[in-house]
Amino acid sequence: MLCVPVQQAIGQVGVGVDLTPSFTGSSKDGSKTAAIKDSFAYYLSDSFGLEYAQVRNLQKKGFGRIELIKMLLIANRADIDFDEIVKKRSTLTPLETIAREYDLDYRLIRTDAAEYKHEIENKINEHPITEKEPPEDKERN
Repeated sequence: MLCVPVQQAIGQVGVGVDLTPSFTGSSKDGSKTAAIKDSFAYYLSDSFGLEYAQVRNLQKKGFGRIELIKMLLIANRADIDFDEIVKKRSTLTPLETIAREYDLDYRLIRTDAAEYKHEIENKINEHPITEKEPPEDKERN
């Protein structure tokens, strides 16, 4: 078995942990606004290019944080549509079985997902999101 460091493995599939927020909403006076209620869902959706509402809906259906990250990693590494993984997981197919279907090492996915979750949590601690204001993006100012 070939073991690759987490950052190298994530980089190989084009899934980095670039968690720079990108808000597109604006208020009447032109200032940036966002109705973000879950910082984790926001940073996860932003880093994987998903809609925030899609991630929140999946959370409301009972999908957990690590579970969502694993599903996203499987979809990216297998180069398939994320919705396909959601459909399979919705039938209670174990993630390990889904990963095996695409010849993926589930142990590596599990390890990478834990690392990814930790990095998102660190990002939340650095740049917490409130319901009314997005985090300041120093690179864009």
